[in-house]
Amino acid sequence: MDYATTGPQSRKDYAAVPPTQKPLQRFAATSPRAGKDYKTFIFFYVSILALVAPVSMIYVFMLGGDRVLTAYGSFWAFDFAMYGMLLTPWLPLASLKNHSNYDRLSLMVQIWVITYCVVAATFEVPWLLLYKEIAAAPNEMWSYTWMQYVDGGDKRYANPTMEVLFAETWACINAFIAAIALFNWYKSGKTSTGSVFALMFCAVMHISPTVFYYTHEITQGFPNVDTEAAGNFVAKFILSNSCWLWMPFVVFYWGTQTLPRLYTGRAD
Repeated sequence: MDYATTGPQSRKDYAAVPPTQKPLQRFAATSPRAGKDYKTFIFFYVSILALVAPVSMIYVFMLGGDRVLTAYGSFWAFDFAMYGMLLTPWLPLASLKNHSNYDRLSLMVQIWVITYCVVAATFEVPWLLLYKEIAAAPNEMWSYTWMQYVDGGDKRYANPTMEVLFAETWACINAFIAAIALFNWYKSGKTSTGSVFALMFCAVMHISPTVFYYTHEITQGFPNVDTEAAGNFVAKFILSNSCWLWMPFVVFYWGTQTLPRLYTGRAD
């Protein structure tokens, strides 16, 4: 991990300046660039995520595929791609040879934040705006992307309660804040402490609704989960949702490692 200052002085010169004469200064964490092998893996997983919906539509509406089994398959594909992307920074790839653990952690957090922002923009926001129309047209191709969730066993989204609407609205607001924070993080040359605090805040805000969802389903006897179907219980309930439970802690840890670097320029 190399560091570059945002001011005209080096770290050594900056440290020699009396405290009362020091200008406001932040250090920027600069990492080695990830190479072609890393980008190939990420492209592969992103392609899976992008193709799940259209392939499922074609299979169900043009080939007469079973809607429930197709939904289960889409959950497994989502899990494979999501976990694949998050684990890619930790693979022993040639282009990541000079990346420290912190560099790899930063890539992991970057993938996560971008992914949940895209999920919010392409799935959650449209659903919030059109959930009544979607529920009224369950067999239409245009509504199938959202109805897959219902086909896969989560009936809450067919007739959403205020708790579901609140949780989805919460997630969208969270993603909006995170998108601005991530944009500002890169615009500032990775020097913005405010962006780091914002991403940590968003991480904490993800935990509550996820814990509520898991707790409610477990304590109520899984009213919206088919515990006999692996595609529902394992793929959707456990794996698809779990990232929103454990990745916030990873983001928060990244923040605790990043802030000292920005303030002091030190890696330890």
